[in-house]
Amino acid sequence: MYYKHSGYPGGLKARTAREIQDRAPEKIIELAVKRMLPDNRMRKHNWMPRLRIYADEDHPHLSQVTRSSKYAPGWLEYSAPASKKVESDA
Repeated sequence: MYYKHSGYPGGLKARTAREIQDRAPEKIIELAVKRMLPDNRMRKHNWMPRLRIYADEDHPHLSQVTRSSKYAPGWLEYSAPASKKVESDA
């Protein structure tokens, strides 16, 4: 259960994780990260505004794209280094 209070008498709202996931799937992760951080100015002004959560695979951040992904650009293709042959004395 996720609880929220409006500040008014009788203003306690309760929602299940399923209701939040249906409405805004990224909100569950955002609340989990927020509650893990210490309650100070750093959380409010520095850490939380930098958090980026996307509900689907489409996002503008190239560093999060794997090389095998279909979204990877051509210049990101990985080529394995040539293997060295080891001569044996046998």
